[in-house]
Order: sequence, then C-alpha cells, then structure tokens
Amino acid sequence: MRLSVVLFALLVPLAVEAGEIYQYKDAQGRTVYSDVPPPDAKNVTRSSVAPASEGSPAARRTLAERERDLRKQQADRDQADQKAAKDKADAEARSRNCEDARGYLRTLESGERVVRHDANGERSFLDDEQRAADIARTKKAIQDFCK
Repeated sequence: MRLSVVLFALLVPLAVEAGEIYQYKDAQGRTVYSDVPPPDAKNVTRSSVAPASEGSPAARRTLAERERDLRKQQADRDQADQKAAKDKADAEARSRNCEDARGYLRTLESGERVVRHDANGERSFLDDEQRAADIARTKKAIQDFCK
C-alpha cells in the first residue's frame, strides 16, 4: 500500500508536466502553437508532449526565459505587421499619385487652358513655356510613381 502511494506521488507531477500542444491558424493565416486551445476549435491539431528530461535545455529554461522569448516573438510579429501595413499604405499613395500625374499630363497635352492661382489668389493662365516645363515635370513624376 505504501509503495503504491509513493509511486503515485512520484508519477503525478510527470503526468501534469506532459500536456497537449494545439496547432491552428489564426485570423491572419499564421500557424500558432499553444498549450491553450483556440477560442474557436476549428482545424486544430492536438498532440501530446512528453516532459523534457532534467538534463535537456528545454527543462533548464525558466518560465521567465520562455516568457521573454514569447514576448520577443510577439514583438517581431507586430513589427512585421506594422512594416507590411506601411508598405501597403505607401503602395496605395504611389498609385494615387501616379493616377493624378497621368490625369494632369492628359490635361496639359490636350491643349486645354490651365489656370494657376498665385500667392495673392489671382488667376493666371499657363503660357507655352510653363506648359512645357509642367509636362516635363509631370512625365518625371509619372516615371517615379508609376513603377
């Protein structure tokens, strides 16, 4: 009887350490590994994990070290997401600038009279030299924005 109680006391911590790992895709399509099941249990892969042996590096890592690594991974993901959002915004701005420049070039090349307002708010029409300079600047802008 005593032997069975002692064996039970020794085996319970090992059973508690062995857990399940859940693998699933999050809303952004990234693969997530966690010891906690996702809120919506769709397309989840579960697997049992044996406890790390005392001499293995995983067993020697403290909870604080594992949490630090997890926070670093999250920060890296957040930074990558921010970069992707910035790149997308830049691409959209380039596209808008490209379309605006192409529209202005069509206006300039159509021969239509183009009006500018000076610092005092007075209107003036572009002469031939100003039109040619604007056409050259607009073509350069199109080369820059419409890559």
